[in-house]
Amino acid sequence: AGGLYGSVNPSGSYVFAFPTNTESERDLVMKFVDTIPDGSWVWAFTVLQDSMQDYHPELWAADSINLGRNIFSVLEAQGAEQVRQLENLGSVPYTFVFRKGMGKLAEDIAPDQQSTIYTEVFIPVKSSSGTIATRPIGPASAWQQLSWLGINADSTDADTLDVYGLDATKTDTTLLFGDVGTPVLDLSGVDADQYPYLLLRYKLDDPDERTAADLDYWQVTYAPLPEMALDASVYFEFYRDTIQQGDTLRVAAMVENISPRDFDSVLVSLRITDRYNGVTTQTWRQGPLAAGARDTVRFSLPTSGLTAGPNQLVVEVNPNDDQPELFHGNNFGLKDFYVRADDQNPVLDVFFDGVRILDGDLVSATPEIRIELDDENTFFLLDDTALIKLSIVDPSGVERRYYFDNPAVVFEPAQDTMNMAKVTLRPTLPEDGVYALRVDVQDKAGNAPRLRYKIHFKVVHEQMISRVVPYPNPFSTRVRFAYTLTGSEAPDVFKIQIMTLSGQVVREITQDEIGPLRIGRHLTDYAWDGRDEYGDLLANGVYLYRLIVKDGDGRAIKHYKTSADPYFAKSFGKLVIMR
Repeated sequence: AGGLYGSVNPSGSYVFAFPTNTESERDLVMKFVDTIPDGSWVWAFTVLQDSMQDYHPELWAADSINLGRNIFSVLEAQGAEQVRQLENLGSVPYTFVFRKGMGKLAEDIAPDQQSTIYTEVFIPVKSSSGTIATRPIGPASAWQQLSWLGINADSTDADTLDVYGLDATKTDTTLLFGDVGTPVLDLSGVDADQYPYLLLRYKLDDPDERTAADLDYWQVTYAPLPEMALDASVYFEFYRDTIQQGDTLRVAAMVENISPRDFDSVLVSLRITDRYNGVTTQTWRQGPLAAGARDTVRFSLPTSGLTAGPNQLVVEVNPNDDQPELFHGNNFGLKDFYVRADDQNPVLDVFFDGVRILDGDLVSATPEIRIELDDENTFFLLDDTALIKLSIVDPSGVERRYYFDNPAVVFEPAQDTMNMAKVTLRPTLPEDGVYALRVDVQDKAGNAPRLRYKIHFKVVHEQMISRVVPYPNPFSTRVRFAYTLTGSEAPDVFKIQIMTLSGQVVREITQDEIGPLRIGRHLTDYAWDGRDEYGDLLANGVYLYRLIVKDGDGRAIKHYKTSADPYFAKSFGKLVIMR
């Protein structure tokens, strides 16, 4: 059986379905719209049971020829704006919500038959009771007073207030005052630490007329929380975006109290996250921050403990709400930076009595061994004795470690201006023979030379001296003299006589001219220029020379044999001048 107004649904329903296949069926749709009382809420929508059906919107416009109007124009008269698109889109989902004679509330159309549309409209209804609630009020440092006024529509209306307390998370709600009927309520007894927020709910009841009372006003007074902000736009200082490992990271930013209430102090947190999500934290507390005042947050942090590579720094004031404040989102500062790794080895240099020796060289029985360790990174100072290990292996193969509490070892730590540590080792070497010095070093970043330092040296306690060998020979402008000296001290008399082949002494070079003598193999700093005792240049040719050397008692010092001995005859050597 058909429904009301020519619809196909059973009588008595609030939903009226009409087919639109023929002109007469579409005429019933338009006549039904005419019968709807003005002000009524109407929801018009299309329905198809399957994709094979069609409600023929392409035919609607032609109804104006015989009927003087069509479904498009009737719905457009109520405010529809998209309905005429159906003429091209075909039988797709379509909804139109309106109040008769008062305009459109919502309208949606699908692009194709398989799409889904959602239409949502708020429709007020008259109820016998209802509520109006505030958003959370606060946060507060102290609650003061509630005042409110409701205006009754008639004598049957009833209205009261409920007051709820909310915790800091706004999730735990507790009824503090129920059915408040007085226009003023003292809130000073509410603990703001426990309930930093309040929520008001206005309750209305009118079972007879269903006419709501009107709320004239409601007001809550309270002392607000203080509020601080980290404002990098006012002042921000960052040492370097790329910083050498070991250098000190320095950051400064401005924190401002933007509220009328004071902070008794300011807790500051520094958090650095490396590329592997490792976290380094530092916290400290600054002094009070008065209302409207500004202060500078400054900190420094050595990067020696940070991971090389990209890092991210976060500065946070008042972390974890150390002191309750209004808003926390403006308490952060973020900065990315890069830590450049220290991956260069330190440089090691070793001197025996002031000179670098070759492996196997002869040295004094009481040498002064100086070790210098130099590193390019001036932020990782070489100031720790643990960075250097020393040992000497004696001729019998026994290795002795020299620790820094030994009086024979003196450690000089690196200074700020130059990252060089120095160690002076004065060992006592009682035996003749070949020793070995071993030195293991590293810098504070753990870098070490690729090869372990080890050098052999020879000790002879008896005082002896080798033949003196001129270098170069022949020479043209200058010649120096090489010798090897054993023992622990220099001879008292040391001089070189230059003679003609007939034995005439033409030049005598004394120890005062030659300068200090050294134990071991040595090439004199002094260079003879080929002039005689009177300062005249000697002629080209072959000359003889000999060494005269004696101890403090005037006794000749023993000869130390070397590979140069075959070139001497009865302690005389030959020297050639070629200009």
